[in-house]
Amino acid sequence: MNIINPFDINKIEQGFENDKFKINQNGEFFSIVDGKNMQVSNYSVFPIKSIYQEIDGSVSIYKYVFTGYIYDGFEKEIIPQFEVLHSELSSAKWLKKNIPLGSMYVSDKKGYQAIKEFILVTIKQTPKIIEVQKSGWHTFNNDWIYLCSNEAFGKIANQQVITQDTSKNFLETPEGLGDKQAYINTLEMLSICDAKLTHSLLGLLLLSLVTTPLMKNDLSPNFVLWIYGRSGLGKTTLASSFTQIFEFKQFIRIDDYRNDLRKALVVKDAVSIFDDFGIAKSNQTRTAAIEKAESILRWVGDRKPQTASSITPEGMTVITGETFLPFNEENTSSINRVIRVKMDNIFNEKESGFDPCKLERYRKYSETSYLAKSIKGYLNWIAEKLNSNFFEEYEIDFKEMNTKLEGLPRHKEAITHLIVSFRFYLAYGQEQEFLSPGEFAKYNNYAENVFQALLIEQEMPVINPDIEVFFEIISDLVKEEKFKVFKNFIPIREDRDMLNGILEEYEGKITLSVNWNKLYEAVADQAENLKKKILTKTLIGKLLSNENLIDSQNDNRSAKPMRALGGRALQLRIEKMTKIESLKHLPQRIDEQILKRSESLHVNEYFENQELRESPKESKKRIRKAFKEANFVKVNSSGLSSFYDDE
Repeated sequence: MNIINPFDINKIEQGFENDKFKINQNGEFFSIVDGKNMQVSNYSVFPIKSIYQEIDGSVSIYKYVFTGYIYDGFEKEIIPQFEVLHSELSSAKWLKKNIPLGSMYVSDKKGYQAIKEFILVTIKQTPKIIEVQKSGWHTFNNDWIYLCSNEAFGKIANQQVITQDTSKNFLETPEGLGDKQAYINTLEMLSICDAKLTHSLLGLLLLSLVTTPLMKNDLSPNFVLWIYGRSGLGKTTLASSFTQIFEFKQFIRIDDYRNDLRKALVVKDAVSIFDDFGIAKSNQTRTAAIEKAESILRWVGDRKPQTASSITPEGMTVITGETFLPFNEENTSSINRVIRVKMDNIFNEKESGFDPCKLERYRKYSETSYLAKSIKGYLNWIAEKLNSNFFEEYEIDFKEMNTKLEGLPRHKEAITHLIVSFRFYLAYGQEQEFLSPGEFAKYNNYAENVFQALLIEQEMPVINPDIEVFFEIISDLVKEEKFKVFKNFIPIREDRDMLNGILEEYEGKITLSVNWNKLYEAVADQAENLKKKILTKTLIGKLLSNENLIDSQNDNRSAKPMRALGGRALQLRIEKMTKIESLKHLPQRIDEQILKRSESLHVNEYFENQELRESPKESKKRIRKAFKEANFVKVNSSGLSSFYDDE
């Protein structure tokens, strides 16, 4: 029996005939019964593709692609390709739907039976195509293949595999850009800004490219990367440059509906970005945003379906926002599922830390898709590794590095994944001779140090950006000596109407006492000059209290009257600021000011200061005792003698 080759419709253009079926020159279909031609229809159809569907590793027939001929009484036309589900073949409805001008010359039942028998004969020669729902890694016959919308990395014997996902087309790269140049420029991108930020983003992308294989081998990376920092610094822009290698960017706002959150978490072996956490107009919306952020953290942090969805996340996630989750016992579990990194200032000239060189480097490397080009080559290399010894090498490196690190177990595991995934990318560069052994060692050692520094930062608190702005302005006031800070007391010669502060150390605390009303007024004036926005005095006070940066008194009041400072004074916890990276500048400026002044206080100044801070009776009693112990009879005519005269 002759079998139609469905790939070449031209072969039956002049007709086809075997012992059971016939297609004449007009494309009409006949069934041969007892040696006689019985015309069935004015058209003929035959499958040209058999498409199988992969679901959870199981492959089954899903649909067929058909084409054929139709004769309208005057001329023959080719029927455009159309798809028919396997389940639809049980009845002839699909014929009427896709060939509305088709006619049967026998009963529908008899005619469709003949057409089905013809399809069964021709379908055996159609190519088998496996269609998957998602891009990313899939296994067939124990072979790994990475699928994009229009590309595949890895090889599957005697099979064609495609994906329904049309959103994963790689970014276009210039013609002539070689793999080595793309790789070297990708590594140079790490110098755009703060190394902890760039290394964590590139490491996350590299880790996302092997998420599914790691999950299937009990090496699942269960964490989220969180980039925090003030608005306008370019958090989402930078995150996109390092993680979004496809034309369709995977962004979603943190406060969007739950359905959209689930949709984003469907992304397989790639990075999703949830942005704008912390932008809330009310406590209610902020609470809702925190709940959704925690939902994402648990989803990705546990890699398990939740009650609201049957989805198991198979990619990596970045959250960007002005703030971070509140540090409290309720959020401890969620925070442990996060590696957080502070945003560097690349774009905002009005904010501190701006360096035009960073912006210049960003522009240089963002104009060309070096990263996307480099990742294509890396995926081909990784596909070969996955089909050989990738998992053995990864597990050995993982255990070795995890043993070296110190920190919370979840944070250690997350940082270890980032280090190992980055090391594989360096190994790819060395094997392709893009890097020398010495260059491999240099990049590897530097990256390990950067990631270890990032691990240490996970133990440090995160400060609200509004507090950072507030203390940056205070630091400027100290530097310009518009705010003078004195150790233990204020000399008598100083103007008490000016903004002054007293630095004291007791019981392991270092506090800065300052008139709160005067301080806020000075900060507000300076902020207006700098065109910076600050919160109201009440809101800033609440934030300082929430962050435990104000020393409460025995009566739980946050302020106490101090005559030397002209009213009620707050005691700011300076020793806490020395442990917070973003607030270290204030204690440093205070130390510089005090050392620069190096003043010598006289007895009268000392006495005057103590008198202002204590009751007159307590002051005189303490100082008289001190003078007697020092064998002082008289200091000067206007000093001690006048004191005794008052007594």
